[in-house]
Amino acid sequence: MPFGFDATPPANQADLTVLGNVAGAPGLSLPMPCAEGELSCGLQVLGAPGDDMAVLELGAAIQSALSSVSNR
Repeated sequence: MPFGFDATPPANQADLTVLGNVAGAPGLSLPMPCAEGELSCGLQVLGAPGDDMAVLELGAAIQSALSSVSNR
């Protein structure tokens, strides 16, 4: 559940990211477009351990696709 910028983050906010860290999975977070005045959101991409380049390539492809949509 989202929380405001001035609110204390919930204690369990990292529950979904810790699994990637423990597994040694490469990951990245991409900011996603949102309406003005709305809370920001992001997309987390995780890959198999050792597959760093695939995660970076997918992140670049997603970023490129989002840029082309927002430039319309």
